[in-house]
Amino acid sequence: NYQHATQLLETFGDLEITVDILEEIDHLIQLIETPVFVELRTRLADVERNQYLIKCLQMLSMIVPQGSYHTQLKLRLKCTSLPIIHCDTTSRNFSQIIIC
Repeated sequence: NYQHATQLLETFGDLEITVDILEEIDHLIQLIETPVFVELRTRLADVERNQYLIKCLQMLSMIVPQGSYHTQLKLRLKCTSLPIIHCDTTSRNFSQIIIC
């Protein structure tokens, strides 16, 4: 589930991110843009029920270096007019910070 994925991505801050890991994340972002993941992308419109999914995608955009895949993901999040979600995975509290 996306909550577990969020917790996993949070551990990336403690890891040495190698080129191989970055390439895998780039590949994942490419896959998200394929027709197979239409359902996942449409879930982005329902912010209330998919906060962990949104948080995962935001975290991925923070991990990958700025480039074409970062831009793709950033545009995907921007085109859905999503606020930046802060979720505390331990207490399950969510707050939204709207960035203009």
